[in-house]
Amino acid sequence: MDRLAIVSIVFIIMLFTGIGIMMTPAKISATLSGQSNSSMLEVLIMMASVLTVAGLVGMGVVGFIISKE
Repeated sequence: MDRLAIVSIVFIIMLFTGIGIMMTPAKISATLSGQSNSSMLEVLIMMASVLTVAGLVGMGVVGFIISKE
């Protein structure tokens, strides 16, 4: 498999994981800690937003690299 294909798959997984976490962060927070507290919720939302932005930017860079070839 091509290195560029593997990198694009990783960025797609990051993007959809971030979106999935942002859809129901309260349920995930309650599952992980037993109760939904605000600090765990803040960490989950921050992690989800970082994953989403990194996935989007990464896909943009991969698209730019593919278009240059």
